[in-house]
Amino acid sequence: MSKVARICTIEEYFRDVPNENWKPLPPHEIYQSPCYPIIGIKIRSWINNETGVRDSTRWYYCKIHPKVENIHLDTIEHHCKYKEPEKHKSKVLEYLLLFLQQYRLTK
Repeated sequence: MSKVARICTIEEYFRDVPNENWKPLPPHEIYQSPCYPIIGIKIRSWINNETGVRDSTRWYYCKIHPKVENIHLDTIEHHCKYKEPEKHKSKVLEYLLLFLQQYRLTK
């Protein structure tokens, strides 16, 4: 199993610091995000009319609010932190608990 650098904890991420402006996390992969369990990915493909070549783009979306989607991961993380933050945080923790329970059952 490879080591993955931790960006921040779930508690640190969802902590509300009054009068502090939003600062996106440093560049990271989706699986390093504190919101990873509630962020999904859609791959959208199309044919470039000029070249005839198929192209595709990764779109991130909130699993709690599926209509919230963007090509930038930090935009979805911002949504999770500021739009119903307690709901997003509790879902993240719920998914992680389920994952740990499943992991223990397979050991």
